[in-house]
Amino acid sequence: PGFKVQIDVQVGANPEDVNLQRQIVRAVLLEYAYREAGVKGGTVFREAPWWITDGIVQLIRQRETGVNSDLFKRLIEMNKLPPLADFLTGNPEGLGATVRAMDEALAACLLQLLASQPDGRAGIARMVRDWPQSDGDVMALLRKRFPAIAPDEATLQKWWTLNLARFAASDRFRGLSAEETEKELAAVLAIEIP
Repeated sequence: PGFKVQIDVQVGANPEDVNLQRQIVRAVLLEYAYREAGVKGGTVFREAPWWITDGIVQLIRQRETGVNSDLFKRLIEMNKLPPLADFLTGNPEGLGATVRAMDEALAACLLQLLASQPDGRAGIARMVRDWPQSDGDVMALLRKRFPAIAPDEATLQKWWTLNLARFAASDRFRGLSAEETEKELAAVLAIEIP
C-alpha cells in the first residue's frame, strides 16, 4: 500500500558519475516528505532542496574522510561567498566539478549549522516535510523552523559565514603520523649549548 520511490540508474563508463549515494538520499528525502500526505499516480511532486540533499551526502563523507579545511580556507581567503538567497535557490547541476565541489561544501556547512541548533535535526526534518507545501520559499521555511539564526537573510548569512570560518579552522588539531611526530619532537627537543 502507498507509493514507492524507484531509482533507475544506467551505469556508463564511469560508475562514479551516477553518484548512487546521492540518488539514495534523494529518494529517502522524497519518501519522507510525502510519507504522511502520499502521492497518487501522475501527481507532480517536489523534491527537497538540492542543498539539503548534497549537504547530507557531504556530511556523510566527512564522517569518513574528515572536513576538507583547505577548501573552506580558500573560500574565506577569496571572500567571495555567494549571497545566501542565490545559493539557496540556485542549482549546481551542470556546473564544473570545482564549482560543484564548492557548492556541496557550502551546503554541508549550512546543513551542519542548522543541525547544531537546539532541535536542529528535528527542524531540518520538519523543513523536508513542509517543503512540498512551501511554494519553494526557502527563506520562509528557515525563518519558521530556525527563528534564532534566521530571523532575516542578513543574520543567517552572518551565522553561515561564521560556520565557514569554523570549518576552515577545523584542522588545528590533527593527528600526526609516527614520522611526523618524530620530526616535530626532534625540532622541539634540540638544545644548543653555546
